Amino acid sequence: MKIQASLIFMFILSFFALHQCAKTNVKGIEDSNIVITSNCVQAGCFHIFKKDCWCCPGPGRKCWKDKASCDAICPRPPK
Repeated sequence: MKIQASLIFMFILSFFALHQCAKTNVKGIEDSNIVITSNCVQAGCFHIFKKDCWCCPGPGRKCWKDKASCDAICPRPPK
């Protein structure tokens, strides 16, 4: 009996979450004013626990010590 009650509760809770998600204003998310200024990401190259270089994202990761060099060479994502 406890298992059935738990399953019913989880089912109702998931429907409530789905209902709340459907009510959100997706248009506001799509029209956000977020501007990506750099395609580079910080990474740890020379020290394990310290982010001390800038790298192009992706499988062929190229890294530089300064952000300006990375920004000049890394391709920008298409708009």
